[in-house]
Amino acid sequence: MTRCFTPIAIILLLTITLFGQTTPDRIILNLTETPATSMAVTWHTTDQTDSARVKVAPASVWRDYQDNPQVILARSEFYESYDSVQGWHHSAVMGNLAPSAQYVYRVGSDAGWSEWNQFTTAAATAEPFSFVYLGDPQSYLRTHCSRMFREIFRNAGDAAFWMIAGDVTDVPEDWAYDELFDASGFIFRVTPSVFVPGNHETGYLVENGAIVRNDKGYARRSQALAPIWNHHLTLPENGPEGHAEKTFYLDYQGVRFIFLDTNDKDDYAAEAQWLREVLASNPHPWSILSFHRPIYPSSSYRSESDTREDFLPVIDEFAVDLVLTGHDHTYTRSPKLRYGKPVRGRKPGTVFVVSVSGPKMYPMNEATSQLMAKVGVETMLYQVIEVKGRRLEYTSYTVTGEVFDRFSLRK
Repeated sequence: MTRCFTPIAIILLLTITLFGQTTPDRIILNLTETPATSMAVTWHTTDQTDSARVKVAPASVWRDYQDNPQVILARSEFYESYDSVQGWHHSAVMGNLAPSAQYVYRVGSDAGWSEWNQFTTAAATAEPFSFVYLGDPQSYLRTHCSRMFREIFRNAGDAAFWMIAGDVTDVPEDWAYDELFDASGFIFRVTPSVFVPGNHETGYLVENGAIVRNDKGYARRSQALAPIWNHHLTLPENGPEGHAEKTFYLDYQGVRFIFLDTNDKDDYAAEAQWLREVLASNPHPWSILSFHRPIYPSSSYRSESDTREDFLPVIDEFAVDLVLTGHDHTYTRSPKLRYGKPVRGRKPGTVFVVSVSGPKMYPMNEATSQLMAKVGVETMLYQVIEVKGRRLEYTSYTVTGEVFDRFSLRK
């Protein structure tokens, strides 16, 4: 079919091509360390805009919220990705919010504004809530992960937030993040998220201005996060020194959530000490820990034990309730364990999970599978976890909506 463009359409196409885009895209809400009273937001434009800002107001049943919103000046940063794409990222924290309240917000500048979106802050007390946990989306985000994201939103649209345990994209390049936000559509604009860095979030090694490649032509990786991670996300900065937006914790309605960066093994000892301090000061009945490389490798391609050696003693000491990981592109879920042995009933212990949401799959590690209560391969999964006072309910679903695994914990 021949496409005919009007003169106005041609002008618009030329303007975008030659002069860039100032209307916000890649808008994402991220939880802060105080989710009852604040919310972070980040967005992208291809061109610089003057006085980028957020407008936020309590939600109402009409459009009168737009008459007198709070205006927050954003931080704007230029970036150039490894695939030589240039652009601008803008971020702000919407503070002084009321707990358990609905708000509407929009982001942009006089050069272009987003639509108004809506979110809800956390409660200030331990009230019931649910959240979604995903292992590695990583590959074929637009082609295959989009249906996963849509199924989650259809089935668990009331989840308080999404947690992704690393390898959110396959490469730290602009095109990959473009696919991520295309696949997620409006979801990240209305459902807050919190991401853990995986090994595919690390940067490339660069020498003399060129990316270092191996004999197969693949870019060699460093252990440091690629700058594009910090540009696209605004995450808490309350972790150990030098770990801003990659090791942190937050409290959400009776649960202490703790997130670790497992990319640099030289940091594990310091992170383990920090983890011990954060768990020791936990005022809540529940503790949930998430990082990328699992304690018990579930893929036949893996035999790593570093996370087990450094973190497991602390996990056992404080009987962390759930450890949610990715990396191995299979599914394994342990019984409740402590000091390597199953525990029954309400006795303290930890359930260890590896899951995968994207289409990239590995074969099972048979040795690890013998320890597990449930295993699976070649199955795209997402998990909905509900916290209801002294009871936690965990359900794993296939991308087609069937229940794959289920258990509950009681305090």
